[in-house]
Amino acid sequence: MVGGANSWCGECRIECIDTLELRSASERGFLRAGSGVDTPLAMGDVMAALRWIKENIGSFGGDPKRVTLMGHDTGAALANLLLISPQAKGLFCRVALVSGSILSPWAISQDPIGLRERVSNELGCKNSAPNKEDLVRCLRGLPLSAIINLRPTPPRFLTAIGPWTSRVEPSVAVEGAGEPFLSSQLLLGTTSTESYLDLNNQDIQYGIEEDQRNRVLRTYVRNAYVYHLNEIFSTVRNEYTDWEKPIQHPINLRDSTLEALSDGHTVAPLLRLAYLHSRRGAPTYFYHFNYQTKESDYPQVEIRY
Repeated sequence: MVGGANSWCGECRIECIDTLELRSASERGFLRAGSGVDTPLAMGDVMAALRWIKENIGSFGGDPKRVTLMGHDTGAALANLLLISPQAKGLFCRVALVSGSILSPWAISQDPIGLRERVSNELGCKNSAPNKEDLVRCLRGLPLSAIINLRPTPPRFLTAIGPWTSRVEPSVAVEGAGEPFLSSQLLLGTTSTESYLDLNNQDIQYGIEEDQRNRVLRTYVRNAYVYHLNEIFSTVRNEYTDWEKPIQHPINLRDSTLEALSDGHTVAPLLRLAYLHSRRGAPTYFYHFNYQTKESDYPQVEIRY
């Protein structure tokens, strides 16, 4: 189902806006601290804030039955996790996912247990914690700077520290989701160039050559997929090459590479999520933000703060 702004908002008016601060990755927000933890602590932070809003928003002129949860990038993936979590039932009625979902390959930490072990070793907590699977006590005894300065390096196009799921793959979880997934209105959106930060400034300004384009796409395919890597790479290269031009200009190669990356890691997963939501009768809306400021270095780019 595709609807316009009036269908999404109806006769609503903005009564209150709350921004939620949660524990960042470096502060254990997304670190799987123990085997008995089924969800990231950051997800619990958001649910605690939503419960507070539900109980108190009336005092500020808001309606607890008309709460909208909105997230951008990794925040969108976290909001998506809440959307399919039965524990979040009744905490919101609308969800807006901007430039992200849990179906994006970069959105979910692929190896939270391995990350926990690496963090434990680097911070000296592996042997000092009474329970090797529980880092909380050790982390609380460390200087905040030691935790903040920890910067695990993920494979390109993926994330080292981020939301994670402990039971099933994200796609399986979405397909089998019940409430609040089925009863919530869902707005999904993307910009024209979601991959602007995937290339460096020099490549953005001057373009890239064909060999570099192939290396970038091969790296993305290798890190984002498991099977049929050569077939996927060949298909992507074929679909995002302008064969009517006998000579591929570096700027054209830059543009087609950015388009392929944007579609692969953000747009296609959002469209997949929209399909899974709408096919079960849930109200679903999609927007495309296409705007270029006079000061922007590249057409139709989203400025990330």
